[in-house]
Amino acid sequence: MANRGEERPRCPSCGKFYNKQCGKCNSHHTRPRSRGGDDGYPNETNRNKQEHSAWHNLHGNLRVGEVARLVLFDWEIHNPYREKKEKFTDVNRLAERIQSWNLLYGQNATRRVVMAIIITKFTRRTFDRAHIKKVLKSAMFAKKLSKKDYGYLTKLIDDKIEM
Repeated sequence: MANRGEERPRCPSCGKFYNKQCGKCNSHHTRPRSRGGDDGYPNETNRNKQEHSAWHNLHGNLRVGEVARLVLFDWEIHNPYREKKEKFTDVNRLAERIQSWNLLYGQNATRRVVMAIIITKFTRRTFDRAHIKKVLKSAMFAKKLSKKDYGYLTKLIDDKIEM
């Protein structure tokens, strides 16, 4: 059974662990409980409800390193603007994915912009940063990422303070 973390007061409006943004908060597990993650700090963070919903709409229960790999290696598949519309594509779901993409990354987001947002907003744990560094190195060797972008993104990871 997973460790549920220390008991903390819960928000009366949303039922999640209390934080200063009470009412606007939404608990997000950096490593999903369905994949062995624990409740509580440092695995659980509070997110804006819209951002949290958009993250799961686009990425499901993927961890940040897995999302980074998709962004860098499968950009044409992962970016809803570049997604191939096939005969049975549900246009409503695609519209929701595009709306989520715009909320998180912006309409004209590049790989570099998306990676910077993932690193600065959604990366919290040391092992997630280590995973992203490995993905960045693989992407640079596979020529999916320039040396300049690699340097910029690894600097962002190194500057990220453990919360």
